Amino acid sequence: MSSLAMEFPDLKHDFHHALIDSVKVGPRREITMTIQAVLWDGQRGYRSPDIYLRCGGITNFDEVKAFFNKFPSLDVAWLSYAQSQKSKPGNLFIELQSERTDDKFIIQCSSVNVADSE
Repeated sequence: MSSLAMEFPDLKHDFHHALIDSVKVGPRREITMTIQAVLWDGQRGYRSPDIYLRCGGITNFDEVKAFFNKFPSLDVAWLSYAQSQKSKPGNLFIELQSERTDDKFIIQCSSVNVADSE
């Protein structure tokens, strides 16, 4: 891992095949996603307790709000820092891909915080 990547907030969890159960919009230009990751016990997968991923200072807020109004709950193939856009401290690109439609979406924000409780 490059030293630059170490400056970004750690997403802490593997969000492959996760469920975005709900999205809270606001206050201001932020969203908080309630996510359940897939955990594995041998070959048996199960949903994790709720994980809260907050994106603040969203630059493309109108697009993000419209996207989550259309998909208030979403199975994602993955959610991570975008590969197609270069994140920098204070200018982060979080990308997700829908499990069912293969649609990709990028959230451009200034901060990301992951917590295991609200």
